[in-house]
Parts: sequence; structure tokens; C-alpha cells
Amino acid sequence: EKAYAFIVSEIGHSWKNFARGLGVREGHLDRIDEVLRYHEEGCDGREWKIKLLEAFRICRRNDIRVEVQ
Repeated sequence: EKAYAFIVSEIGHSWKNFARGLGVREGHLDRIDEVLRYHEEGCDGREWKIKLLEAFRICRRNDIRVEVQ
């Protein structure tokens, strides 16, 4: 939950690119908090973290990537 709160507060306008980096389909891009929950439900714990960190790289938000890591 702490990581979610940080991500939601920091991702800003790049959240859709971040969601696409997670492999979330366009129809599920309503809100960043929904995207995070949708992604978490589809992955096991380790895969979730790997994809999450990769999505930050894709949307060029390495600042958040480092903080979450």
C-alpha cells in the first residue's frame, strides 16, 4: 500500500505510458489506482515487481523506479 500511494502521488501525466508498460490494455486505462490493482491481480509477487520496475523504465520515470526499488 505504501508503494501504491507513492506511485499514485508521483506518476503524474506519464501514468498511461506506465500502464502500457505493464501490458494493461487500453480498455482498462481508466485510473492509475485501478491499473495498479488490475496488474497486481494478474501477476505473482515476483513477476509483479519485475514488470512494475520495467514499466517505470519504459515511461522514463526512473526517479520513481529507484524510490520503489
